[in-house]
Amino acid sequence: MKKVSVIIPAYNAEKTIERAIKSITGGYSFIEVIVVNDGSTDNTQSIVENMAKEDDRIVLINQDNGGVGVARSKGIKESTGDYIAFCDSDDWYENNFIEEHIKHLEEYSADISECRTHISNARDMGNNDKIIIKEGNSLVADYLNYNCISVALWDKVYKRFILDNEDIFNTLRYSEDLYMNYVACKYAKRIVKFNTTKYNWYNNTSSLSRGKFNPLKLDNDFQSWTRIIEDCKKNYPELEETARLSSELWICGTFRSMVSCGYHNRELEKKIATYIRQDGIKPLKAEKNKKNKAFLRVALFSFPMARFIWSTKNFLIRMAKKILRR
Repeated sequence: MKKVSVIIPAYNAEKTIERAIKSITGGYSFIEVIVVNDGSTDNTQSIVENMAKEDDRIVLINQDNGGVGVARSKGIKESTGDYIAFCDSDDWYENNFIEEHIKHLEEYSADISECRTHISNARDMGNNDKIIIKEGNSLVADYLNYNCISVALWDKVYKRFILDNEDIFNTLRYSEDLYMNYVACKYAKRIVKFNTTKYNWYNNTSSLSRGKFNPLKLDNDFQSWTRIIEDCKKNYPELEETARLSSELWICGTFRSMVSCGYHNRELEKKIATYIRQDGIKPLKAEKNKKNKAFLRVALFSFPMARFIWSTKNFLIRMAKKILRR
């Protein structure tokens, strides 16, 4: 049996950490659950300590608050499994998450497996038997083109050698998954994606990545993409423009998040505007989502107008939901 290391970065997760751990330990036996307590100020540490006393598969690592990139990197370095997986502290696995991933990894001789994710309070569109294989030199291109390879780390299981390398370690507090999966695609030869829901993503608006907008996110977005673009320039020159266009779409998405959160900073908006306009209208051709393309078209012309339209749209949606709840 192959041993699997599941890494859980945790910061002030006292309300959900037990559920996350139990969803993992209640299934596959040959595992270690590494909880990296990232300087929590609540009871996260004591909860995990008590669980570890009763289950020697649970390992607790305490560190000063350094962010999720540091926590994930620390977990990888301390892990001993043949495979490595991730789970966020407020999410949870389906019972046979690990078994299904290992089955697909072995059956398709893959280095990475990816499953479907169910978002809490959202309708699950259902499962099917569809299998998608991505392999060879196209892996990096498919990832940069957002072609069937998600940015998330937690919907995947990786062979150890994919992640246990110096290239992947980082100190990012945001968008560390964007960068880490890019590196993973560089090292992998084959990825198998199966269309079965095995991961549950809790839509917690108070969590680090889903609450109020933090301008550090934009800075980390730029850092991640700078690394990726520079690596493409060096190792995949034919993909340098693809990476740059994808980064422009990503940064435009960050701008939408800023507007949705009611965050307004003219200097940052000027920086974003300059960045996404560097290739003219080329990002419009790269954008596949119709709504995002419509927003981008307006943003390329006028950021204030794009902000007004997006914020008005969000306001009307919130009002409609309130009326429906009544």
